[in-house]
Amino acid sequence: VALPNLRPGGYSLSASVGGVSLVNSSVWVDTYTKPPYTLELRPDRRAVFAGDDVTFSARARFFDGTPVIGLPLRVDAPGVNSLTTDTNGEATFQVRLVTRGLSVSITAARAELGEVGASASLEVFPSAVDVHWSGSVAEGIAEVRLRARQVSLDRINGGERLDRCCLHDLSLGAPLTGQLITGRIEREYETRTETGELYDYISKQVLKQYNYESKFVVVDTFRVTTDSLGDATYRFAALPDTYYRVSVGSVDSQGRPSEDYGYQYGVHGQASPPDRETDGTLEFGGKQSWRTGQVVEAEYDLGGIPAPARTNAYLFYTLRLGLGVVQVQSEPVFRLPFREEDIPNTSLTAVYFDGRRYSAAHAPVDYDASERALSLKITPDKAEYRPGDTVGLTIRATDINNRPAAATVNLNVVDEALYAVRSDNVDLVRDLYTEYSARVPADELVTRFSHFHLPRFTGGGTGGEPFGVSAREAFQDAVIFRTIVTDAGGNGTVSFQLPDNLTTWRLTYQAFTAKLEATSGTVALPATLPFFVNLLASDSYRDGDAPAIVARTYGDKLKAGDDVTIGVELAGPASLTTKVSARAFEAKAIALPALAAGDYTLTVSATGPDGLIDAVRRTIHVQPSFLRREAVDFRLVSAGMQVTGPTSGLTTVQFADYDRATLLAALARMRWEWGDRVEQELARSLGAQWLRDLNGQRPATSAGFDIGRYEVPNESDAIAILPYGSADLE
Repeated sequence: VALPNLRPGGYSLSASVGGVSLVNSSVWVDTYTKPPYTLELRPDRRAVFAGDDVTFSARARFFDGTPVIGLPLRVDAPGVNSLTTDTNGEATFQVRLVTRGLSVSITAARAELGEVGASASLEVFPSAVDVHWSGSVAEGIAEVRLRARQVSLDRINGGERLDRCCLHDLSLGAPLTGQLITGRIEREYETRTETGELYDYISKQVLKQYNYESKFVVVDTFRVTTDSLGDATYRFAALPDTYYRVSVGSVDSQGRPSEDYGYQYGVHGQASPPDRETDGTLEFGGKQSWRTGQVVEAEYDLGGIPAPARTNAYLFYTLRLGLGVVQVQSEPVFRLPFREEDIPNTSLTAVYFDGRRYSAAHAPVDYDASERALSLKITPDKAEYRPGDTVGLTIRATDINNRPAAATVNLNVVDEALYAVRSDNVDLVRDLYTEYSARVPADELVTRFSHFHLPRFTGGGTGGEPFGVSAREAFQDAVIFRTIVTDAGGNGTVSFQLPDNLTTWRLTYQAFTAKLEATSGTVALPATLPFFVNLLASDSYRDGDAPAIVARTYGDKLKAGDDVTIGVELAGPASLTTKVSARAFEAKAIALPALAAGDYTLTVSATGPDGLIDAVRRTIHVQPSFLRREAVDFRLVSAGMQVTGPTSGLTTVQFADYDRATLLAALARMRWEWGDRVEQELARSLGAQWLRDLNGQRPATSAGFDIGRYEVPNESDAIAILPYGSADLE
């Protein structure tokens, strides 16, 4: 999709067919600067116990995979402030005696054009013992049920998916037998202290002001030992309508404490409502998706157990673009086959009547898209490329049975550095068969691609090169956006020329067939050089600036201590030609002369041992000022009128009825006037009415002005300023 000229900001992009929304996505338009390299930071473990030491590993890489050697880093970590990467572009540091959750970050110590940084977090468990409690009240007796389990970090550090929602569950190990648990019961009460008075001039009332504070008093302490299942119970007398705070704790073999606390509400002479009084759940026996022809078996549960059988007490129905299957039955188990027309999903609802009240549960019934898996193999003609190379790709598409498939394949090739500015993940199968697609007909396809092709470029400069080498100057963020169709044998080919970036190009593909078999993924296409110069220079300066640019040399053909020569040529309103000596991986600052307004061509070259050479060329814009301001103008429309704006940027033009436009703001303020005074109520009513008459706006919640609310009894000619007032204004 070729975007129009847009202001920076967020936009919503949607696609629909026949009024049915297929996909909605957000698009962010902004000016950006790509980072020159990427930083990574990893701890040696994802979770530790309090008091453990942790080692962090930092790594710096250019986007083509070349290590950034000798890079100074700023570190935000306890006891560590700075690092420098080694000959592999790596560095390590240790944080000792971690006591709580830890977040560590690294950033480039030297100024860079783009933001460069990385962070890592660490989960810290206070103890190897987990203590949990739950409670209930019956007949004035509160029962505290306790459970102690071992905390094991093996699953978390073993690489299982780490979500905050399930972190605690992943850490739970075996029950602890004979574990001592201590506890404290506190009763909560509230104190109220008068702090003054406030007079409301509108309502003409004196209102007292209070400060409320919750306090606790200890009513009991206890010590219990867990049984063979890791459980223990403690009971105490609970007063009616009273909150209690329950605090429990235990200590592991290393003396590390584990604590848990919460609140229990006491209700005298009445048991706490059992869980089954809440809405139930639909259980599918652990299954989450189904292929066509498979039977969906759903069980209606209350409080974690199957609901009881009851004559005609269950209503099951499906929803997909309207009402589907409807069935009334006596058993809590409902079965239906998953059909072709249920793709990508349908919704199942169960309603249960226990003779006294209704409860309900809802759940999606999703399609198992693996049934329509498509395999796409993309083979580059080289393992590694040079800037300006032509890339040849061989494509083969096969179905789930490894048979050739004629597929439509969308391809885009984008600089990996751009994804460091804003990440992106593509999953066509999820988009096509998403659980949110119940409103989407199954014969309509969700996909994204563009037929917009970038202009071709010619690669490095030709002829007249100041340093005897073609300078790299064609730098692009994206190479192609292209759609191809594989033949009946499932085969296809694509070729395109790379620009001069040293990076890894991310090839993203999305493929689908007429049967809606689908797949998506990425392929890395590295483009690198054995020796290259890295230039740190802005593309714009202010008139009169005398900046210093920074040149650095890298590559796997260099080693620490190698001598290199940096050459600089500046052409434009001001000029410079110079050469300086440097060492491999050294950041060499080179001063430019004072720059006058205009455009410049900056060429920087580097020569190293054994004839190694590289050069880059950039265009620099120097302008009188960076100052920008928004200007607003108002003009009456006349015949032949021309609207002019700035030489760059967007100009927004709005047309409005002159008479109406002058009233809209005032009427909007009237419409949303707050208060119960008679003039405030009248303003709301009139504002809503006039907005509707002038601009077609609906009056929303306004119900009109009711003069009867303000009439004073026994005084037919008088109204009060407030509904509860009198005719006397005082």
